[in-house]
Amino acid sequence: MKICFLIISFLCSNILYAQTNSFPSTGNVGIGTTEPALMFTLKRMINNGDAISILRSDNTANLDIYSNYNGLSDLQTGSFAYGVRPSDDSWQIWERGQNLSWVNLFSVKKDGNVGIGTTNPIYKLDVQGGAVNINLDNLSALGGQITVSNGHGSQNGSVRLNLRNGNAISWIKGVVTGTNTNTGSAIVFGVPSNSSDGVERMRITSSGDVGIGTDNPNGYKLAVAGKVRAQEIKVTMANWPDYVFDKSYHLRSLSETESHIKAKGHLPGIPTAVEVEASGIDLGEMNAKLLQKIEELTLYLIELKKENFEMRRSVQGLNVKIDRMNNKLKNNR
Repeated sequence: MKICFLIISFLCSNILYAQTNSFPSTGNVGIGTTEPALMFTLKRMINNGDAISILRSDNTANLDIYSNYNGLSDLQTGSFAYGVRPSDDSWQIWERGQNLSWVNLFSVKKDGNVGIGTTNPIYKLDVQGGAVNINLDNLSALGGQITVSNGHGSQNGSVRLNLRNGNAISWIKGVVTGTNTNTGSAIVFGVPSNSSDGVERMRITSSGDVGIGTDNPNGYKLAVAGKVRAQEIKVTMANWPDYVFDKSYHLRSLSETESHIKAKGHLPGIPTAVEVEASGIDLGEMNAKLLQKIEELTLYLIELKKENFEMRRSVQGLNVKIDRMNNKLKNNR
């Protein structure tokens, strides 16, 4: 009885296993399933071991997939194909359309470099002959992103994004110094100048200071080593020198100012030529000092006008007296 049961169990298991495949004369074909959802379905019930083996008589692993169709009025009627070209150092995907030659689409080298439009990628991702678009369609609050990193650890070093036009290279470089600190870090912009590689033209430091033509803004929010041209510059500041017109303001006499000029060689409160050459001037502060001198000069002129008016009145009085004396002398003759 036991022997019969074993025989029946063995036969049933073989029948059930055979029923896991489906090869109907019409409809979908299934391997590993009797209910293929698509035209051709492969299904395996275990986690590991899935494989498809394609053997060719020439012992190569090349695989070509052709699509032949009749497009009626479609000009692309004919055959299209995609081919996989494994070799000793790369995997490559090729494509050819109707009566066209094979064109490489994608290559992965054995060192992990990936090429799009090139069969010899020299970078981890090398794109030739086209543009790259990154668009997350607002799926992320940050939008599209490209992250370039030199890894973890000390975090010292830099990473660079090259913008090449022929042999001329512009670049944006992120400089990172120190462990888990922004001190000394910066974003540097370089453009070509008499060489194929770019040279630094602008730098943004970790503190937000910007240097143009200099790599050391020296604490200024904007430091420019060169000329600056602008249509408008606005400087906001306090302590504008209207205080000169206050009654409590001490206005030096012209003699005091003259003595200071003779002794120091410059106006009171104005920096010397040596100081300006060494340290420069603050635009807002210097305009305030110049306005202070203009207001002081205005007060001098007002005072001189008053003195001049008094002198004219005195002269007119003297002239009247002289005329009277002349008339008396004429009458006494």
